[in-house]
Amino acid sequence: MNEMQVVTVLGPVRPDELGITLSHDHLLSDGWTMTHDYGTIVDDEQLAGEELQLYADAGGGTICDPTCVGLRRDPEALQRISTRTGVKVVMGSGWYREAVYPAELAELSVRALAAQLVVELTTGVGDTGIRAGFIGEIGTERGAISPAQERVFRAAARAHLVTGCPILTHTTHFGELALEQLELLREEGVDPSTVIVSHLGDRYRDNVVPTVARAGAWLSIDNLGFVAGYAPLEVRADNVLQLWKDGFGERILLSNDICNVDQLTRYGGPGYANVIESFVPLLRERGLGDGEIDQMLRVNPAAAFAYPADEAVRHVAAVGVEQAVALVSTPRNQFS
Repeated sequence: MNEMQVVTVLGPVRPDELGITLSHDHLLSDGWTMTHDYGTIVDDEQLAGEELQLYADAGGGTICDPTCVGLRRDPEALQRISTRTGVKVVMGSGWYREAVYPAELAELSVRALAAQLVVELTTGVGDTGIRAGFIGEIGTERGAISPAQERVFRAAARAHLVTGCPILTHTTHFGELALEQLELLREEGVDPSTVIVSHLGDRYRDNVVPTVARAGAWLSIDNLGFVAGYAPLEVRADNVLQLWKDGFGERILLSNDICNVDQLTRYGGPGYANVIESFVPLLRERGLGDGEIDQMLRVNPAAAFAYPADEAVRHVAAVGVEQAVALVSTPRNQFS
């Protein structure tokens, strides 16, 4: 029997060791290339540690950081921050959004991209030896999935099939293209129950969110650290309550998606403890109790981010990265 683990930047842990877990928050990231906004440069390691300590002081145990290629991921800094605060950090792997794809992505096959992901999941990022614990955040934009985005998603799917590692996706407009993402991944053989779809908390309309839930994917309600341009927290709490009433509570994850300087407490923002200190009380006011809160903050993320990590390492070591990826490539994609 393969043991289920969650891979943190300090190594694999048992899922029941995570404690209260945020599903989607950035500790260090740099969105300048995409936004040309100084406020999206969050690169002060000391400050990040201080902000994360406030989350730890509020009872937080783990943070899943989807900063990947395109946002200047820094595995060694994440490891230092985790060591200093005692908060477990689960790091993402992959290519964020098309606006910040590296030039080399256009020159590599789907298999080659998948192989890069498998290396980061089983060996580590570069020469750091620090392993990623999930694939993502990988994103689509609006209207349709572009060819470049499709290649990234297919590569993510194949890396998942090799390792069992979960996939975390970005949706640009409150779930737009979420169903198309799931269908594309399903074409490659990915079970939607291993996919975490992000940015779903603002709207409960057009049947998108419940349809994603019925497909079996995880629902990441993770824009709780944003105010401008988003629904009030009270509306989002109402939406979470509705999801529970509709029978989808066992698929909900909660987080802030902090990625801007003005979201940090130092600059007057809600900070990483926002979910615990501000959102959970709103859920309690709506009648959700300890069991439901525990389900969303402990039980669900422990299940969503767990996979047989050590078995993946043994398998890849035995057959080699290229062969492992080749074995999961479908016949119609054999030349991709």
